Amino acid sequence: MNLKKMRVIAFLLAACLTLGIFASCESDPGDLPEGLERITNDAVDYYFYYPAGWTVDKNEGIISAYASMQDPSSISITAFTAPNDFESLEKYFTEDYEKYFTQNFSNINFTERSLETKIGEYPAYRCQFTSDIAGNSYKFMQVLCVRGGYIYVVTYTSDIERYADHFADIERALSYIAFK
Repeated sequence: MNLKKMRVIAFLLAACLTLGIFASCESDPGDLPEGLERITNDAVDYYFYYPAGWTVDKNEGIISAYASMQDPSSISITAFTAPNDFESLEKYFTEDYEKYFTQNFSNINFTERSLETKIGEYPAYRCQFTSDIAGNSYKFMQVLCVRGGYIYVVTYTSDIERYADHFADIERALSYIAFK
């Protein structure tokens, strides 16, 4: 083998190793936190965490998990393209998102609105609200963040009686969400 071919092969190997190192560093969210499980798939660009023992309901664009058939508590994450006129999470929430919920949920009552959180390293807008659905009262927490032109929405849903039972685990799960 001549010297030129050896240099090309050495360069390609070095490039592959470098790319492999950077790819593994960027996509490895670290050790699995105690009491949480991690899931992802090729259609999403994040690692999603949920309480250990919950059942995963996974499809291509949405990943969710629920506590059990007897306990309808669930957590999910979705993403959609941010509107062209997007300026800020707070403005988007108060001018668009909140109106959607008010029109589509009965007896909706927002109990919290805040910008005091993050998803990964991205600032996020958090809200909690209650609503009646099919004769049952539910409580929701949603955390929205913007990354790369997409709005990511993490939703925790539970009936009002069980909401506090899982809240600490959901808070922990939110703190570990990582982007690939």
